[in-house]
Amino acid sequence: MEEQYLLVSLKKLLPSETNPRKHNTNGQDIQDLADSIKSHGILQPILVRSKNGSGKSATADKYEIISGERRFRAASIAGLSDVPVLIRELDDSAVIEVQIIENLQRKDVHPLDEAEGFNMLLERGTLTKESIAERVGKPLTYIYKRLQLVKLNPDLKKAFFENKFALAHGIEFARLTPSQQDQTFKWYKNQHHTYQTAGNLKDHIESSYHLNLKDAPFATIDEKLMDLLPDKHMYKSAGSCLACIKRTGFNKNLFDDIESTDICTDPGCYHAKVNANVQMLKKKYFDKTGKDLVEIKYSSRVNICLNTKGSPGVMDAKKKCADTKDAIYVDVPNWKTGIKIGQIIKICDNAKCKTHWKKSDREAASPAVKHDDPKEVEKRKKAQFEESIIDISYRRAAMAVGKKLKWPLDVDILDKLIEYCSDSGWGDEVFDNMFEDRGLEGYGLPELIDKKSNVEKLRLIGEFVLRYSGEKLINKMVKKYKVNLNKIKKEVRAELKEK
Repeated sequence: MEEQYLLVSLKKLLPSETNPRKHNTNGQDIQDLADSIKSHGILQPILVRSKNGSGKSATADKYEIISGERRFRAASIAGLSDVPVLIRELDDSAVIEVQIIENLQRKDVHPLDEAEGFNMLLERGTLTKESIAERVGKPLTYIYKRLQLVKLNPDLKKAFFENKFALAHGIEFARLTPSQQDQTFKWYKNQHHTYQTAGNLKDHIESSYHLNLKDAPFATIDEKLMDLLPDKHMYKSAGSCLACIKRTGFNKNLFDDIESTDICTDPGCYHAKVNANVQMLKKKYFDKTGKDLVEIKYSSRVNICLNTKGSPGVMDAKKKCADTKDAIYVDVPNWKTGIKIGQIIKICDNAKCKTHWKKSDREAASPAVKHDDPKEVEKRKKAQFEESIIDISYRRAAMAVGKKLKWPLDVDILDKLIEYCSDSGWGDEVFDNMFEDRGLEGYGLPELIDKKSNVEKLRLIGEFVLRYSGEKLINKMVKKYKVNLNKIKKEVRAELKEK
């Protein structure tokens, strides 16, 4: 490789557009270097190439700086007119590789600049992660974690460049999904009254998002578990957990500080699989028996039949009655009974049953109903059908009013908004319904508000308040904004009949 040493005019030197060191200096750094150059001159020539790439290096009109932009800027401040350069003719790929490998090993390179440089090499296909690690003399884990910094959200990158947090914090943020980054950064900024170490941040992230796959109520190796989810579901394409990049054991170079290799870092996907597993079990049960499994939650007023005797609130599995039936548990684990989500169990939902219900519970229950009476069964089904119409209709009416809301919002809605904001319990079920009614099952708040204007976001808040408040406020707003509630009810009735 031909090289030439020359003394050239500063006016002939041009900064490189591909220099990876975008945030490498501050004013004081340059001034200190300028003072040194005034006293001792430039001790190391600036590495350049002829701008026209003609090969006539010594007679080129302009030279592109490959390495040494800090010396170039400092020489200008020091008042030098000419500087020593080392001319090396390189093609574009070689220039980028030299800039990244040589420049990024120098003083005060910001980790994000380093990350962008490594990423540029990968995207150009010049080097692999392993060869980059070898060239810069760093462990492979170092390269993986630097590259992960590229995935930081814009707000986090800006804060990182402004030294709002350290590198260790940045790596913790970068291992999160975009929505998790936003939520966690908000939490971090709200902790301004205390200094949040990277360890504190890591503890918060692990408690908020990490789930142990060993405790999963679904088969983690099942590649087709999500087949029953709607096509628009954001996790529809999720396959086996073992092959998932969000599992700590899949990428040990990125998660080398986490002891367990079986941790899921995406709770959204985890819970989507939990729900998909419930649907799969219900389908298998129906295919086998021709009957639907009853879904029960922790708060369901049923007596649960297990093979254990004497547990608090649990009926004896050996004793049966006319109202004993199969059910599937779909809530958080029941600490009293040890029941897990997706577990199929026996229940008795007749609160007047003398076999399974305590006398005190039977006395507190409503009048007994003959569950095997066809007329009563039909009556209950009809009542449930009408309740479903009311529930879905008012949900859709809230959405229709929400689309018509104007600024400033109605004082009734603002009052309710203030009231709910002062409470800690915002309704997860309400948000779930908002996603469901828009065909966004499995998505999160970022997808709901994506590309929405401020007015549209305020309308979503208003819609949330309407849904949370219930029928009284919706009825009032339905009249004001002229939403045809009766028409919505007819549409819902027709849809439910088809199902």
